[in-house]
Amino acid sequence: MHKASKMQSAAIHHGKGPAIVIAGPGSGKTFTIIQRILYLIQNLKVNPEKILTITFTKAAATEMQQRYLKELSDNLCPWHINQPVRFGTFHSICYFIIKETGLMNNYSLIKESEKRKIIEMLLRNQNIEDAHDYDAVTKVLEAISRKKNLLKASLPLNLTEVQFCKIEDDYEDMLKQLKLLDFDDMILKCLSFLKTNHEFCRKWQKMFEYILVDEFQDINEPQYQVIKLLSASSRNLFAVGDDDQAIYGFRGAAPEIMLRFQRDFPDAVQYLLTENYRSGNCIVDFADKVIKRSNHRFSKTVYPVKRGGRIFICFKESRREEELQLLSDINRISKENQKLSAVIVRTNLEVFQYTALLKQHDISVKETKTKENDIFHHYIMEDISAFLRFCKEGCHRSDFIKIMNKPNMYLSRMALTGEIITVEKLTGYYKYNTEMTDKINLFFAHCQAASGLSPSLAVRYFRKIIGYDNYLRDRTDNENEQCHLLKIADNIQEHFKKMKPCEKTDEFLKRIRNMDNSGCKNKPQTELPGISVITMHAAKGLEFHSVFLPDLNEGIIPGKNVKTPEETEEERRLLYVAITRAEDSLYLYYTRERNRKLTRFLEGIIPPHQ
Repeated sequence: MHKASKMQSAAIHHGKGPAIVIAGPGSGKTFTIIQRILYLIQNLKVNPEKILTITFTKAAATEMQQRYLKELSDNLCPWHINQPVRFGTFHSICYFIIKETGLMNNYSLIKESEKRKIIEMLLRNQNIEDAHDYDAVTKVLEAISRKKNLLKASLPLNLTEVQFCKIEDDYEDMLKQLKLLDFDDMILKCLSFLKTNHEFCRKWQKMFEYILVDEFQDINEPQYQVIKLLSASSRNLFAVGDDDQAIYGFRGAAPEIMLRFQRDFPDAVQYLLTENYRSGNCIVDFADKVIKRSNHRFSKTVYPVKRGGRIFICFKESRREEELQLLSDINRISKENQKLSAVIVRTNLEVFQYTALLKQHDISVKETKTKENDIFHHYIMEDISAFLRFCKEGCHRSDFIKIMNKPNMYLSRMALTGEIITVEKLTGYYKYNTEMTDKINLFFAHCQAASGLSPSLAVRYFRKIIGYDNYLRDRTDNENEQCHLLKIADNIQEHFKKMKPCEKTDEFLKRIRNMDNSGCKNKPQTELPGISVITMHAAKGLEFHSVFLPDLNEGIIPGKNVKTPEETEEERRLLYVAITRAEDSLYLYYTRERNRKLTRFLEGIIPPHQ
């Protein structure tokens, strides 16, 4: 255990009452929280069961608990055996509290697939054109989630206010009928119980006399209200975070709550952990210049403890030249340091692209199997499966709706008069439109031809002859994203080579999914060691020997879809998080290809290339 600095020690030895700890990157905030817990137990004689420690992810809560237990075992302290400190996420703690009411014992958490089915059904009830579209359902779910978290939500799919409210109300009714809890409901139900039942609230206030909250900058309004209610009696709230690392606005986080904390708790003591133990002074000073341009933040300067650090700035005319330089730079560091380093990019699409690039040039990449790269849940898999079912298992309306305008034939749902779709019924609806009837006849002729092919060849026919690949290309103007979508389709087509001749599509998907899952059961999550390729969001909380940041151009960061000043400031904080992951070396790349410019966040900080 390293010795606490003067700043850390002041926070650790805080007595009673509220406190806010502004903990910059690499400042040892987890160490401070663990030592604070030990101080409460050893010095203030607080019962460990009265201490609640909250963070935002299950992984972070587990890691913190393990570090705490290691401290206990290293110091031969037996408290955890009978009197454990409670560690958890906001959602797990709130779920625990609402279960204790006894009013929701028969409720269970809704699965993502069930949520999607319910929303799809509710959209169909209102005859919404995009009811079967994966992205459309996602937009409706996101809008519902934002409203639940008291955030502004624009109306998705051009729905009217009346239509959206109807879908919201029907969704909530369906959850009640099925005794299901939405993820967002755990916070809201807990808040409701604490607000309306004073006796129940007092019970939990007595239960948790000391509350520590990690990553406080990521809190949203309902979560903050829960914390204020739980700490209202003891007022022993110890909040730790860094407003400069608030990067989850899209999930409902409200970093302004951190700035509001001292207004709500006027007697709160503020502690600044501004010593950076992670990065060399060259990198710390550079990061400081980037973030100091941000508005609405705690005024602070981060002080590097380590000397050194190296920054390499690379300007190239083209993206290809940039990639070659990146490969060269990675190959110049040792294999051991590659395992401790990361290429950090803005989006998941770029993770895919750079992973493929590095593998293509024999650079090992650390990979983890996650739901995000599970093709079984991808909309392309849904479309292709619908096509196979339509061709080979009866021409059902639900399957036809998913594929009828991919590519777009401008078919209307008004033409779909029954549960089984026939060429006669469709051409009958368009009998005065010879162009449309020709398209319909051709489409059904293609379906007839595909029905006699093997599943993988039928998928190929759908993609190449009917034109599904063209539909995928039309979804985006970005050439790299087009390649990404087509590679997913290639992967899915390859899977269908394993389908048996008389096997139903859904039976095959269930079988192959189970095979895939069982094959991964006993494998460790991380496969081969190598360099990490991750997004800026995923990099938060991590640290690396060397960090490579490609594509530092306008349109990438901030992205093209960033419109508001708040979104722009969050993009600046994302770049700051990425920069501050580097311990020893930081590599920055940008290009001039297609008249691209250096990101505005680095203008005036690194010299412009003429």
